[in-house]
Amino acid sequence: MCRAETIFATNTSTMSITKMASALSQPERMVGLHFFNPAPVMKLVEIIRGYYTSDEIIVALKELVRSIGKESIEVKKDTPGFVVNRLMLTQFREALLVLEEGIASVEDIDKAMTLGLNHPMGPFTLMDFTGNDIAFDTLKYMHTELAQPNWAPPIVLKRIVNAGRIGKKVQKGWFNYK
Repeated sequence: MCRAETIFATNTSTMSITKMASALSQPERMVGLHFFNPAPVMKLVEIIRGYYTSDEIIVALKELVRSIGKESIEVKKDTPGFVVNRLMLTQFREALLVLEEGIASVEDIDKAMTLGLNHPMGPFTLMDFTGNDIAFDTLKYMHTELAQPNWAPPIVLKRIVNAGRIGKKVQKGWFNYK
């Protein structure tokens, strides 16, 4: 249905580019183009290679990203979570374990990350913003795909999701928003 020169790009933040490309007759034309939320504000775009993604596609998308005033990084290997989400989810998980182990409160963990590491928001505020259900499902996906126990979602996250406290979209998560 598409012309041979069509580039197929997905904005997924974790799923396999290679697996998506397997549905194409030209898998070298599939690429990840991951914009961060909120896209109008965030400067970074991850350009993710699938197993077959051509160098030509990577070069074209680097130019496209630059032309719209954004910065890119090239993710050279198709792996769950790519670069940013792999690092961010590690921080989420560790923050959840610090809470679960009673080391610090949600508020103090967020304060530690904002004031101690100069992050614009703490992990619990960010999970509320993006959705605790999304964080839970993404950690489960990472755990399944990477088959490593360190990616299992902590029980405290499962409990808050089961309680329906999935974040700002329902006005309650780690914090109340009413």
